[in-house]
This record gives sequence, structure tokens and C-alpha cells, in this order.
Amino acid sequence: MSSDEQKNPEQQKASKDDGRVRAGANGLEPLWPTSVKYLKENDWDEISGSEREWFCVTRLQGVQVRFIHHDGHPCKGQRGLFAIRVWEPFEVLGEYCGVVKVPNDQEARQCDSDYAVAVYKSATWTPFIDASRAGNETRFINDFRGVAGSPNCKFSQVPSLQSVCHLLYELAALQSHVGGRPAILVVITRQVKEEEELLVDYGDVYWAGSTYRE
Repeated sequence: MSSDEQKNPEQQKASKDDGRVRAGANGLEPLWPTSVKYLKENDWDEISGSEREWFCVTRLQGVQVRFIHHDGHPCKGQRGLFAIRVWEPFEVLGEYCGVVKVPNDQEARQCDSDYAVAVYKSATWTPFIDASRAGNETRFINDFRGVAGSPNCKFSQVPSLQSVCHLLYELAALQSHVGGRPAILVVITRQVKEEEELLVDYGDVYWAGSTYRE
């Protein structure tokens, strides 16, 4: 039996790819073809600037920031985020944006911001996104308590990580990524009607005294 016959079908295909496949080429998958550029996000360079502006948006669509005026709302006089179209379950409203911060020590885990969302759940190391001074419309999403019986959206989550070691090995596999970077996405969990307020569950940790939203 020849050496080529001893190879599995994928190995045979790679060996006949005219040298375009190299093991570990450019640090990518071993069978990644060298003639194909690897992208972390879409490449918009081949369309004109005006076409790019037509496709791209500068604000989140389908939502609007409004002042809350009705009595009984725990955030009366403050802002909230409201739907201006019908949203269906599993739709992604957008990315929770802010300043990414990494605590230097255990004490720093107690962030003093009401707009901090933990990127990972870890007992020892919790980087977070802080939207207190910079962010987008998602920073105005209020907690459902005192407003509705349940939340209608949530921050994307990863399973709890018990140690830094687990974090290092499981980071890439568990976290949502946008453009190659870890991201927190706001995902719709039930139908949201037009004019309805978008509401999440800040989590028990937030209401227990920590300012991290779960």
C-alpha cells in the first residue's frame, strides 16, 4: 500500500491541493488554504464609501430612548429603552458597549458603576464592560422588577468559570465574539410589542450589593 493510500480522505485532499495547504500556516487551522485570507469580520473595502454608508447604521435600529413619566415605575423621571417595532424571540437587539476594564486585584471586583456588565463569570477574575460614561442605547435597559412579571431580553452569558486556569483554556470556546473580540449581546427572550419597554434581569448579585449586572 502506497503512502497516499494510507492517508485518510482529508489528508489525501490536502496533499493534492497544489501546495496551497500548509500545517499551521499563518497560525490558522492546519488545513486552511494559503490562497484564502482569514477574516475576523466582513471586508467592506470593495464597495464605495457612499454604498458603505447606505448599508451601515450609526444607531441601534428598532428601539428608542425615552424618559419614563408614568407613576409606579421605579425609574420614573429617568430614561428607559423602548421598542418601536415588534421584536421576536432570539433576535439580537445589539451589542452592550462601554469601556472594557480588568480589575487589578480582588477588591477591584466590586465595581462602583451601576452600568458594569461582567464579561466572564469567575470566582477570581472578572473583567467587565462599563457603560457609565460611554456606551450605546443598551445602557438604558432597566431591570424588570417593579415593571413587568419577567424580563423580555437578556445579556448573553457564558457558564460560570471556577478558576483562572479554566478561564484561560475555555475562554475562546464559551464567549460570544464580535470582530474577534469578546462581546456582550442583548438577546430578545420573548415577543416584545411596539411601545413596550425593553427589560432585563440584573441578577441577584447586582441587588445583593455588587454593581455587576449578570
